[in-house]
Amino acid sequence: MDTNSQEITKRHKQYESAIASVRMEGFEFTKDDLALFEKIIQGEITEDEAINDLKKQISEWKKTRPEIFIKEGEPSE
Repeated sequence: MDTNSQEITKRHKQYESAIASVRMEGFEFTKDDLALFEKIIQGEITEDEAINDLKKQISEWKKTRPEIFIKEGEPSE
């Protein structure tokens, strides 16, 4: 991933815009979310790597915390 200052500045602007847009809809990101975004902005990891890590985390949660995955139309407990 490109880590030159121009690319970092470009990614930073892109992420700030996206974060602001989502916040306008009422969503707030966690500190962990923002830290992950910063790693992507700085070029420490790629977006694809972050997505793959999140997919692995969700797969693990499905095994260890199935209660957080309620299917539509199913009653919640």
